[in-house]
Amino acid sequence: MSTAAYITSAIVEWARSRAGISPEQLASSLKVPTATVLAWEKGEVKPTFTRAEALAKRLRIPFGYLFLSKPPDDGIPLPDLRTETGQRPQQPSLDFIEIVRTTLLKQQWYSDYLKEIDREKLPFVGSARIGSSVVKAAAEMRRWLGITPQMRERCVSWEQFKTEFVRQTESIGVLVMRSGVAGNNLRRLAVREFRGFAIVDSLAPTVFINSRDAKSAQIFTLAHELVHIWLGESGVSNPNPTKRSTEETNVIEQFCNRVAAELLVPSEGVSETWNRRETIEKNIQRLASIYRVSRYVVARQVYELDHLTRDQYLDYLDQYKTLWKPKEDGTDEESGGNFYVTFFARNSLTLVAGIVRALGENRITYRDASTLLSVKIATLKKVADRLG
Repeated sequence: MSTAAYITSAIVEWARSRAGISPEQLASSLKVPTATVLAWEKGEVKPTFTRAEALAKRLRIPFGYLFLSKPPDDGIPLPDLRTETGQRPQQPSLDFIEIVRTTLLKQQWYSDYLKEIDREKLPFVGSARIGSSVVKAAAEMRRWLGITPQMRERCVSWEQFKTEFVRQTESIGVLVMRSGVAGNNLRRLAVREFRGFAIVDSLAPTVFINSRDAKSAQIFTLAHELVHIWLGESGVSNPNPTKRSTEETNVIEQFCNRVAAELLVPSEGVSETWNRRETIEKNIQRLASIYRVSRYVVARQVYELDHLTRDQYLDYLDQYKTLWKPKEDGTDEESGGNFYVTFFARNSLTLVAGIVRALGENRITYRDASTLLSVKIATLKKVADRLG
């Protein structure tokens, strides 16, 4: 006879509601009558251990949660800065919670590894202050990131600039992870829920970009999250492309938006280049060509600088909505036919290289490393061979 699992009935109901599924849907997926699910939730019947394990898997909770006396605090383990009108955002989805937690696990491992090998702290983390000069803060960030006129000239397009921007960000010690899915490519991340988040750490600061978003918008999000690192303020962000920085209710988000725009398109250059006798489109195209960013990024900055009225800006966004709106088909911009390109984008090339080094130093096992990167050991060995 199978042994009963003495799970907590309130946990079953909480986890089912959290997962957003009905008793009927849960019963169907577990191939049991709906009455059985309701009996579990009322504490009238206890499932077998095998059934309880299947229940936990379906509800996407650790098996041990079923035995807690009350539901755990299960929010996002980062400051949530996605307020727009003073209201708190809705309950985060399970996919969102999962991607934040898996990113934190990777970041924490890498930070511990760097500490173990006596890596020095990064001086730029937490070096900026809210209320300081936006122009000076952006200039200092460009200096660290190596964003120079020469670097821009090497890039033939804003797509190449984005690639170089990521590469140079990682070269100074910031992990950049980009993905549009949670789990094994099955569950899409919603751009309406978040565009990115930053994890502040003096050794292993980390930025995550939701690559379900349009590529042109991802450039701004990367810059925005980097300002969080410079401020020393971790947080989840969802920059609103239709708002000026001053319209944000959170002062951290205000500052991050302003510095991000200045970082990518310096106000001095806008003032020198903007010609009111020419069309808005011609001016924006010229600035986009000079700074190797998308027209969306330029439009955002020139609106910040009052070269466009609100109506002109919104009309421009509406006219070129494909520049900044996520694709309706939900395409993950970082996915594609090349496994290694996708793998390094999702996990950070710097992190993967660190794990490979740690394998060679016997500081991590292949089993733990494969779990951390969500790949099979055989695949991890191929990755290690590829990195030499």
